[in-house]
Amino acid sequence: MIGSTTFSQSDERFRIVPIDVGQHRLALPAETLLGVRDDWKILEESTPQAGYVVQCSSGPIAAIHLAQWLGGPPDVQNSQLVAVRSIHSHETLGLFVDDVGRPRTVRHHELHRIPSWVASAAPIPMNYWAIQTNQDTKVRHVIDVDRFRDRDGSESNGPATQEAQEAMIDQDFGASPVQGRGVLVFAPAELLQSKMRCAIAVPMSLVLAVLADFTVLEVPTRIPHLAGVVLWNGFPVPVIRLGQALSLHDHERSLTNGTSDPSVRMLLVRTPNDQVIACLTHSQMRTQRTPQTTGAYFDHDLNADLLLGSFLTADGPVAVPDFDQLLRVTPETAQMMLQENL
Repeated sequence: MIGSTTFSQSDERFRIVPIDVGQHRLALPAETLLGVRDDWKILEESTPQAGYVVQCSSGPIAAIHLAQWLGGPPDVQNSQLVAVRSIHSHETLGLFVDDVGRPRTVRHHELHRIPSWVASAAPIPMNYWAIQTNQDTKVRHVIDVDRFRDRDGSESNGPATQEAQEAMIDQDFGASPVQGRGVLVFAPAELLQSKMRCAIAVPMSLVLAVLADFTVLEVPTRIPHLAGVVLWNGFPVPVIRLGQALSLHDHERSLTNGTSDPSVRMLLVRTPNDQVIACLTHSQMRTQRTPQTTGAYFDHDLNADLLLGSFLTADGPVAVPDFDQLLRVTPETAQMMLQENL
């Protein structure tokens, strides 16, 4: 069972049904699929989030237009209606989608639980990433059918536990998170074509890898600085636009995912709270130890709430981000940060 429960690695295989909504590649657990309904008509229309009441041959059902949840066009007339059933409550729900594929089998190593901070920011409830490696490597987002009824706008977008909220700084940093530490210094990729000058430092103890060859795969999200996911050793890793999160980017320039820019690298780090994330960086990097005197002046506004500290070098100021605090940014606070820095 893959509904709202954790997929057991003792299970060898699992069946999913691919569905497409616009450019989004989604999937349904096959056990929730009742079928595709061809004979339907809308009886009642309410708000996009509340959905529709649709008459089918089996009777009236509530239906949701997924494209509206994902920011797409409101027209449902050219959509297919998929009937699904909740695993736990056994309620029937209709989902308007663009296309329905044939069921396929995935193994447990192809399913990855979506991190809670990513899932909570998704416009639709999702709980797993399913990796497809046919002609092109794709990530499908497995819909959590049971949680559609729970998305009433009051759901918390933060970590699920108080412990996760309180665990902010790696114990290795001690009381002084910046002084005298070995760090990797780089510029965010968003600054490649900008006049802004600011470097970022990440403790070497957190660095996992630097990738020169990568592809960023899109993820439905309401957080602007979440660029998508990158596959690392077959594992999907969320990609953060670090410069955008810290307000270190030119809002008039389009942000690149860097897949075709030879001067862009993908830096993978493991946060103090044991979350693996990636960020887009300039290819020029250096290592150094931070000075004993910390604190630096920046000639532009940074999001200080997302910093552990800063220090000054001969090349200019360097900011040290607090990755775990960054992962607690909700879609609402991210939008407020964006508006404050426009």
